[in-house]
This record gives sequence, structure tokens and C-alpha cells, in this order.
Amino acid sequence: MNALKIGDGCAMRTGSRLLSGASMEDSSMLCEHTLLTSGEVAEGGAVYVGWPARRVDNAWEKKMKASSSVATFSTYGRR
Repeated sequence: MNALKIGDGCAMRTGSRLLSGASMEDSSMLCEHTLLTSGEVAEGGAVYVGWPARRVDNAWEKKMKASSSVATFSTYGRR
């Protein structure tokens, strides 16, 4: 078996997994149900999704910051 390496400030959401020899650099995140396979490296500050993992493009974040609209959600049971 190979060692796992998990850096400072990393997040592993529900159901995420690391296989033998995988590593996460500082502040990387695996979203829900994400698999980082043997020998893969989650780059620092990056977000990963999928089975197997793939890096998420942060273009959506840039769009959200540039947007002036605000999403609203109704509260359950409120009339």
C-alpha cells in the first residue's frame, strides 16, 4: 500500500474517497461522491468532482461574481 497525503485545509465531502497513493495539496476539495484514484494529485486550491475525479473549471464562479442578480428561494411552509 502507498501512503495517502492530505495537506492543510483540505475538504472531503460526503462519500468522497482517496485510493492508495493519492494526494491532496493544501486547500483542495473533493465534492460529494468524488474518487481520487491511485497516484493522482488534487492541486492546491482546486475543486474536484466525479468518479473518477476531474477538476472543476472556476468559470462559473467568475460569472456569479460578475452577475448583479441574486437568487432567492422560498421557505418551506411559508405562505
